[in-house]
Amino acid sequence: MPKLPIHLTIFAFMCCLLNAFGQGPTFASYTAISDPAVQADYLTGVISLMPPPKSKNADYQPALTLAAAWALSERPALVKAIGDSLQSERETVGVLLNALVRVTFDQPQEVLAVVEALPEKAQAKYLYDVMQTRLRYGLKTPDTDLLPVYFQYNLAEYYLRRHPQPDFYAYEKLLSKAELEDWDRKQQMRHLLDRWLYLDSESLIQYLKSKPETACQHSDLFQDWASKDAHAAIAASTQLTGVCEGSGNSPLGKAINGWYQTDPTATEAWSLSVDEPTLQPLVIQALSHASANADGRLAAQLFNQVQDLGARAELAPKIARALADSDPALGLQWIRDNQNAMDMREPTKAFYKHVAKYDLEFAIEQYPHDLPVNLQQVTVQAIMSHAAQANPEVMFEWLAALPPITTRDYNFTRLADMIIISPDAVTHYLENHPDSKTHHRPYMRVAQKWASEDPEAAIAWAKTITAGGPEYGSAYGVTTGLLEINDDMAVEWIVELPPGHRRNSAILAMIDKRLKQRPQLTFELIATMTHDDKRRAENLEKAAKLSLKRNPQNGAALLSTPNLYDADRAMIQNLLKQ
Repeated sequence: MPKLPIHLTIFAFMCCLLNAFGQGPTFASYTAISDPAVQADYLTGVISLMPPPKSKNADYQPALTLAAAWALSERPALVKAIGDSLQSERETVGVLLNALVRVTFDQPQEVLAVVEALPEKAQAKYLYDVMQTRLRYGLKTPDTDLLPVYFQYNLAEYYLRRHPQPDFYAYEKLLSKAELEDWDRKQQMRHLLDRWLYLDSESLIQYLKSKPETACQHSDLFQDWASKDAHAAIAASTQLTGVCEGSGNSPLGKAINGWYQTDPTATEAWSLSVDEPTLQPLVIQALSHASANADGRLAAQLFNQVQDLGARAELAPKIARALADSDPALGLQWIRDNQNAMDMREPTKAFYKHVAKYDLEFAIEQYPHDLPVNLQQVTVQAIMSHAAQANPEVMFEWLAALPPITTRDYNFTRLADMIIISPDAVTHYLENHPDSKTHHRPYMRVAQKWASEDPEAAIAWAKTITAGGPEYGSAYGVTTGLLEINDDMAVEWIVELPPGHRRNSAILAMIDKRLKQRPQLTFELIATMTHDDKRRAENLEKAAKLSLKRNPQNGAALLSTPNLYDADRAMIQNLLKQ
């Protein structure tokens, strides 16, 4: 670096002393100099105190000197020069702003005022340049005053990534108030926590202690941390044992899970060595979750050591699914061993659903005839969830061999999904199953699905059913399915039915689905119900009230509706008087 003339060297030394006492070069000291040559030397001295630019060209030093003069004197002149440069020499703008930032480093609002005076379209770009310059030349403060501006110009994340000591608390406060979609806010919050962890993990833990909801929502942070530094992540997570307690999603649970994925042996050894009374059950619980996320064998061994009932209920289905993959025989035995220890319906369902998905034949072969009826019922549900689509013939053969009590009507939900694939098999099964002969729900579900996919076939089938519950269920279901397609189709189906129980059942579906939306139409259909149906009068009055509420002039139309009895007209007359 070439030596400065002696008078500039002395000047630079004096400026350093002034800076040390908080009295750096100012416009006042600049204007106090009357000799233009000395003013030029003064500005050159200011420039000499700046860090050297990364690249120089012939125009850099004069532009820098000029910017320094404007920065210390007339801001409007600088704004005008930058505005003029925007039209032709955009590189000059960057140079001028770079210089301005460096000579007013402790006065960021000065630079901000200049940027905000630029055309609106250019503000974000050049504010970005300002930030880069401030970060490049070594910020000594968190720049908290500028944070609202960075958020305004969508530059906050850049500040977070590049600032050597960001104000995390101020950033979080502004982020919480920013107008963002929930997913975007969550993503930006995770970026904040990642950076906070990298720069100051102790401060982050103190913050998370005061914000348990945030610690729970972003507990994956500890899993990622543990995969890189398990002991630090574990030590930190043990300070947050009250967060998401009883869940594998707690910071401790996530930290142990992250460690278990990279070194299961070391994780198990450490976890089983913990003997601190309040921490030990939480660690065992977290280790069980970690194992359940893997092969489940260790979790099955530790399951009865987990004390928290909520944790056991969450953990059990995970163990069942894991063992269904890794060791189905052990999974079945584990279910049998724990059938009296807790409600095992969800774990049993999870196990068989997973097994049936990959090996339907094995699932059917291993049907648990020795388990209580409630566990057999959920097993039927689980196996049907895959068999219904994969192999309906095998499923029906298997179902027919099971005791009726294990295939009660609430298990017929899956039959509706099969009606298009195997209509003959489904209808044959319904007609021959002991429970279905008296229950309406299986017929209702099958008819609704069938009518929404193949109306003609569903209607033809429903007209063949004459038994009480099935007749009601099929007529109601067909109407509901047709309404999913077109209201007119549903009405046409209803009016073509002869008076009687089937029509009454179809109209009841119309009442449930369309009374509020189309009260006048529903009123006309209710009037055709047989007089002996107790639900006719009650629903007729409801429809009349809704119709008149929507339009008080509907009275005449209601009174002229066919199929009304004298009592019906009297009811309408009373409503009109109210």
